[in-house]
Amino acid sequence: RFQLFGDTVNTAARMESTCLKSRIQISESTARLLIQSGKRGWVRERLNAVHAKGKGILKTFWLATSSKGRSAQSVYTMRTNAKTVFNADSDEEDEEEEEALRRAEMDDSGNGEGGKNNAASILPSWSRNAKQQRLIDWLVKLLETQLKEVIYQRQQVYNHQKAGSSNNGKNQNGNNSKDDQQLLKDPDSCYPKRDMVLDEVVEAFVMPKQQHSKHINTTAAQSIELDDDVKTQLREYVAAISDRYRFNSFHSFEHASHVTMASVKLLKRIVAPDEEMGSSGGKYNAMDGTNQSSRLHDHTYGIASDALAQFAVVFGALIHDVDHTGVPNGQLGKESPKIADRYKNQSLAEQNSVDIAWKLL
Repeated sequence: RFQLFGDTVNTAARMESTCLKSRIQISESTARLLIQSGKRGWVRERLNAVHAKGKGILKTFWLATSSKGRSAQSVYTMRTNAKTVFNADSDEEDEEEEEALRRAEMDDSGNGEGGKNNAASILPSWSRNAKQQRLIDWLVKLLETQLKEVIYQRQQVYNHQKAGSSNNGKNQNGNNSKDDQQLLKDPDSCYPKRDMVLDEVVEAFVMPKQQHSKHINTTAAQSIELDDDVKTQLREYVAAISDRYRFNSFHSFEHASHVTMASVKLLKRIVAPDEEMGSSGGKYNAMDGTNQSSRLHDHTYGIASDALAQFAVVFGALIHDVDHTGVPNGQLGKESPKIADRYKNQSLAEQNSVDIAWKLL
């Protein structure tokens, strides 16, 4: 009889000895293989680090399961520093882990808002392949560019007000500066919170007036320096959004990136043909700056002169299919009754995507 005891067997033994009842604990190397093979929904990071005999402190993961077997819903690792070390003899830590898993599984069952755990989580960087990371880098650069334009335009409006040429101190949206500051500080406090996303949809809204919203100088806007905190938060947000896209044939992060790219190209093309091309041989015919800006504003219903509106278009493209299961809403309602009930069987996947992305934001 031959018995072989190597590192694999030792690690497996430690996974079993430090595990919880009716749970499957896996090592970081196993979690890495699962995530990189497209099974990120099967993995959840353990709340506490584990002290394994002969191996020291280990970061381990749980294999995600539910009462119906392995959950088909998206499951994400919780973002922790793993400073607490699990003691196999501690009933209190057992209860803490079980409660964290129960809460996460409730979120996975489809509460319609992404869940508290999902909203505050981010996967480790090694879980992303090279293509996903390149797309994240590109999207971050794109959103940084658009944020600079938003900041630039707000500075211009502020300078316009400071010079005393605005309409009684009102900003580009026709609101008092104090209201605008409150909106930026706490968006939810300025608009009534409704029962679901569709309840907050309106048929139309007023765009900024041209005289209070000058045409965007994209070249000048790029001279603005973003704070390091802003860049970090933006990168973490885009990365977290990418992690919440599932691996399916169409409604994936790659698809969302393509839609975002198309949106940016379309935004760049929203100029009047007679303004873009002159009458002499198809060459550009220079116009008076104020007149051109005004005509462009009217031609695009105000979008060309509103950096925040452009940012909203690109942001919507980025998040529009977050957590999409790859099935039509009718089928999704059958597979996830809680989501169907939460959104009253109306635009289930779309409302769920907005809720998850907004809660994360």
